[in-house]
Amino acid sequence: MSKTWAVFTLIVVLQGCQLMVFATVGTAPADTEPPGIIQRARDAYRSAVERAKGAGELLRGFAEMYYEDHLKGTMEPYLVWPTLNYTSVWDRLKARLPWSGSD
Repeated sequence: MSKTWAVFTLIVVLQGCQLMVFATVGTAPADTEPPGIIQRARDAYRSAVERAKGAGELLRGFAEMYYEDHLKGTMEPYLVWPTLNYTSVWDRLKARLPWSGSD
């Protein structure tokens, strides 16, 4: 028998014994969690979410600043150039087509 199977069997047997003891005594064990543990967990979750949102806003601000300072000046001509060439090619093409006329 493998060790995993033996451990699984032991756990099942212990749970069965525990249920039989509770059935004969008539009481279940007291809740071991102190009162308010769910509230503390909820507060910890909310604070973690707020910290994550704050870090995300900080990262977004850094990325926007980096784009404005370093990339926008370099990238903008490459973004505008195709637009200008597209419109000039389209205007020349419309002028050569006999059926197109004006807009």
